Amino acid sequence: MTKWFLNNKWIFVIIYSIFFLLFLNNSYLYDQDEAAYAGFARNMIESNDLLLLDFPFSEPHRKPPLHFWITALSFKIFGESEFTLRIFPAIWIFLTYTLTYLLSSKIYNHRVAFYSFLILSCSLYFPLNGKIALVDGLLTFLQFSAIYLLYLHFFEDHPYAKYLFWFVLSLGALTKGPPIYILSMGILFFAVFNKDLRKKVWSLHPWFFLPISVIPLFVWGYFLWERTNGALIRWMIDWYILRRATNPVFGQYGPPGTYLILFFVGLFPWSYFLIYTLKDLFNKFINIFIKRNTNNNLDYFIIATLISSWIVYEFMMSKLPSYVLVAYPILSMSIANILDKNFELYKKKIKIISILSIIMGIFVLVFLAEFNSIRKDTFELANQIKQIIKKPETIYFAKDYAVPSLAYYLDYPKQSIEILKSINTIKNLQNNSLLVIDKESLTLLEKEKIEILSKKKLYLYDRNRSLELFVIRLKNNKR
Repeated sequence: MTKWFLNNKWIFVIIYSIFFLLFLNNSYLYDQDEAAYAGFARNMIESNDLLLLDFPFSEPHRKPPLHFWITALSFKIFGESEFTLRIFPAIWIFLTYTLTYLLSSKIYNHRVAFYSFLILSCSLYFPLNGKIALVDGLLTFLQFSAIYLLYLHFFEDHPYAKYLFWFVLSLGALTKGPPIYILSMGILFFAVFNKDLRKKVWSLHPWFFLPISVIPLFVWGYFLWERTNGALIRWMIDWYILRRATNPVFGQYGPPGTYLILFFVGLFPWSYFLIYTLKDLFNKFINIFIKRNTNNNLDYFIIATLISSWIVYEFMMSKLPSYVLVAYPILSMSIANILDKNFELYKKKIKIISILSIIMGIFVLVFLAEFNSIRKDTFELANQIKQIIKKPETIYFAKDYAVPSLAYYLDYPKQSIEILKSINTIKNLQNNSLLVIDKESLTLLEKEKIEILSKKKLYLYDRNRSLELFVIRLKNNKR
């Protein structure tokens, strides 16, 4: 098996990577982010309004629109389904693999490039981002494209790299706002202190192209400001910039060093070599920034990239794994370089871990298949409600239960979903109103005449808790 794998390694790894990215992509939606993004895209198509960022239970998930526009385009071309929702995220991740190979082959050699591709595509965490339709797949591809284009500009004097670089930054800004600027401007900041790279920074003309790169985001923001009287833009600035820099969001936080631990988990089973890689990178950091030996511009570029893509986020209060996603290709390249330099020493371990990573991927797919059965709860509750509804009517929810997937699967064209504010409001609903309510709120209606039509316990895996919801009709209300 080992001999066969080595003789057919490229074909096998590419087929495996594509299969992994596409397998089970018709599974049920993830309840929060993914379902919210799918809902935004659906509403854009139905309303012919590309500014609309509105979907039930989805307020915290609003972002700049490029990912939603691409999702809407996918729905328009291929039809609306879970699989078509996830086509482009899978493409972005595979393209990131490809760029990692291309950059590794330029910086190092083709063997390092192959191992970079293998490590990234057969590690535990990074490939999973191609199996869920989040913004991060597109953002990571654009961020790594910016790194690749900076390399072409700094070290190969590519004539069009600098223009493509600013274009990619514009797309990244339209995807998630600041992260692509944190990365790119961080690299340029360090490059200014390198005498050989400094003139390359000036030749990018950042004083001219940086403001231009932000124009598409500002044009979108201007029209959105006009539409919402500034409310949504002010909320985005507070939620995505101010809060995440100083406070944890969604209860996810950690001290400096959190991402370092996550890398050991996310790069498994290749994390065995991460210790040696980090030691090598640390020695290069000391050599460059402490001993002031800046003769190796490539090492300088790689260290600057890792600081801007990883170390910066270690000191933010909010800690989401996706913040440092673009650091994985850089670390994969660095691990591959260590393997190449010590190939004879690690030869047997490389073979064993290569096969182990493939086996691990198969087990991950088996786990995802089992996990898919857990994620069908909101789909089943939506079907129960559809069976109850005989004609289009308003569905009232006692609270915002933060499950956009439930609203997504309740896909009646004329249906309206409304969130109620208090028990008194519920009591004053019209007779025969259809209401979805949790067990705690239901006990407050014990003196009211109600008919329980259905109930369903949802497992909210992203919050590691269960929620029991009841579908009821109010009877004999005064109104």
